[in-house]
Amino acid sequence: MTAPEVNVTEWMNGEVRAAVPESGPFVPAELAIKIVDRLERSDPEQFAAWLRQNAVVLLTDQIGRMLRSERATARASAGPSAFAEWADKSGADGSLPSPALRLWNQRQCVNDANEWKREFELTKPDALHIASREETRGRAALMQGAFYKAVAKKVPNGQTIADVFTPETYQAMRDSIVGGA
Repeated sequence: MTAPEVNVTEWMNGEVRAAVPESGPFVPAELAIKIVDRLERSDPEQFAAWLRQNAVVLLTDQIGRMLRSERATARASAGPSAFAEWADKSGADGSLPSPALRLWNQRQCVNDANEWKREFELTKPDALHIASREETRGRAALMQGAFYKAVAKKVPNGQTIADVFTPETYQAMRDSIVGGA
């Protein structure tokens, strides 16, 4: 008689739920290390099956993080003056300063299908999609910031949100500032 097949996604969700503390702070990366260590010892076959099933998702996430990191590095090192310098030189000898070259070669997600292109490959629709995405992120971040500033005004030093709000009043305050969803 063979053992029943286990849905490795449900299995892993159960392992993670059991490891996440009910309350109190925790660091997800540290918790993940503990889960991996425990599963490698207690159930290595099931853990390996979960890794195999999720390899594409994990690699997709890794690729996205790598590209976002490269983009952040390019933004940090290539300020407006570096790009202006590139624009001035582009017609002369064609040489690009290093920060501008990094910006020129960075990749962006250009559509809802998650297609990525280098900056120099962007079309007008690509640039408009990126602009829209960044504007939306900016507005959402500003609203989240306004919400947490309002929360901070209501919570005295030494107290927590739970001391001041009920879940319902907290949600209502969030919805009134950020909007539902």
